[in-house]
Amino acid sequence: MNTREFFDAVKSLRAAQRHYMAHRDGESLAEAKRLCRLVDDEIERAEGVLARQKARADYEKMAEENPALDYLRDKFDLEITE
Repeated sequence: MNTREFFDAVKSLRAAQRHYMAHRDGESLAEAKRLCRLVDDEIERAEGVLARQKARADYEKMAEENPALDYLRDKFDLEITE
């Protein structure tokens, strides 16, 4: 999901929440919950991406400071993924 799609999902979620608060019906609640799960799943996915990027940057910084890390990575065939 790109930033525009995320923005649109949050906008739809808020509209669904307002609709539920005004009407208090099961269909509105179900739609609000569905959109809430969609937004929560995207936040979780994005947090995972950011954590992997940070781990990669941290590793690269450590590797610059200690060249032995590259040797160990190559020797034990360790894979650093994004």
